[in-house]
Amino acid sequence: MRNHSEFAPDQVIGGFSAFGLDPTIDYNGHGKSYKFMQNSSFLGTHIAGIIGGQTVGIARKVKIIPVQVMDETGYGTLTTILAGIDYVLRQSSQRAGEPSLMNLSLASPVRVQMMDDLILS
Repeated sequence: MRNHSEFAPDQVIGGFSAFGLDPTIDYNGHGKSYKFMQNSSFLGTHIAGIIGGQTVGIARKVKIIPVQVMDETGYGTLTTILAGIDYVLRQSSQRAGEPSLMNLSLASPVRVQMMDDLILS
């Protein structure tokens, strides 16, 4: 994502992947992780572009912290999701005084109280 033309060079900061990939890279056929990522929908990059993209983003000066908690099939576990949420919350706490927004483009057939508690903390 960091090398995506839609984002300013200093706009994408940090990053976390529950699968050991570099979530700041927009895999487009280059690098060892391409086979893993070639079937991904890149939903996160799409949503980040709507939020902070330089062409049509609604908040073009926002800093983006990419977090990947789903695999190439769109599957994630409670563990990977909570690890991603925890990462964002820790990053946000280091930027005290600055507003933060976390977008979770997820769905679950059940409500998970542990996730609600972590997000609301």
